[in-house]
Amino acid sequence: MGVDTRIYLPDDVRVKDVATVMGIAAGLPFEKIYLKNDGWYVECQGVSVGSTSFPEMVEIEINGNMVDGENMHHVNYHFEVSDSKRTHYRLLISRSTAFWIMIGKRLVDFFGGELDYSDSDKSEVDYSAYHVYINNPEDNAPWQKLQERMTLVTPISQAELEQADLIAAYKMEKY
Repeated sequence: MGVDTRIYLPDDVRVKDVATVMGIAAGLPFEKIYLKNDGWYVECQGVSVGSTSFPEMVEIEINGNMVDGENMHHVNYHFEVSDSKRTHYRLLISRSTAFWIMIGKRLVDFFGGELDYSDSDKSEVDYSAYHVYINNPEDNAPWQKLQERMTLVTPISQAELEQADLIAAYKMEKY
């Protein structure tokens, strides 16, 4: 059993939007796909969501030239959280690395939620942000606003990775 980072997101997030924000934060290219009604949506290259053998979980995979020098990362996205304190959350669990700590920060900043850098220490919440936006709008101005917010997500910088590496359980090999 390893040391993991736990990313708790509100239960109104859509897995496709989470995957898109992850990809943009990881430094993957994205584009605006225009619709017939003059609206558009964000599509991030190299991002996919796939089923697993567990109905309460899917896998998010990101592929491409990412900010940490890797070409592939994946994480399980849990729809049901077995934690009595967090019954209205979605959960992503990954190794406690600088990359996943920073992905967690970007996701929590974007959607709201809580982040535990290391599930083996005494702290259960190391970072949190209040849920201020509608995370699952259906259409019109709120939906378009969500798409616009996605384009403003910035890729993780080398300096951010170096800072997060100080608190990560698994250290980067080089800067």
